[in-house]
Amino acid sequence: SAAPSAAPAPASSRAPESLSASSRPTVVKVPAARASAKPVATRTPAAKPAAKVPAVQPLQGLPAVQKAPSSAVARKAVAGALSVVGSPHFSDARLVRDAWRHAGGGTLPSTRVQLVAKARPVPLADARVGDLVVYGSPAHHVALYRGHGYMVAASASYGKVVVRRVFQAPLVRLFRLPG
Repeated sequence: SAAPSAAPAPASSRAPESLSASSRPTVVKVPAARASAKPVATRTPAAKPAAKVPAVQPLQGLPAVQKAPSSAVARKAVAGALSVVGSPHFSDARLVRDAWRHAGGGTLPSTRVQLVAKARPVPLADARVGDLVVYGSPAHHVALYRGHGYMVAASASYGKVVVRRVFQAPLVRLFRLPG
């Protein structure tokens, strides 16, 4: 059996040009004892391993299907918040406030604590799209509930507006804003 040829691979088997040099497949030569086997494509490890993100548990108790419809303002506010996903220009309170105002819900207070004071508490089982998700006491982080266990949030750790699971935390609550 012959060793693998040094000729260039056909165009259909080449690595896409968009791959970086550190992630392109490399061909591993097979030892002589296993010469009948074909070369195996492997990925070379990246220069720096990605930071390990801690696993977070989804918040239990949120309904799979909400029991009552959300207000038109609440639905529009969530749609507005979703329209700026990826933007680095929002704090959590500003995202909620701007989305609510643009949806026709009027002007909300500008701080997290004032937002919570303006809203009424809601049991997890009664969650609706547009509810205010609040972490900490009195309020360390706020977001808008998107439904199905997800929220739209201006994340300080990601530095942008993201959609992510409503996660289990020592103190997480839901509130319904007026409108």
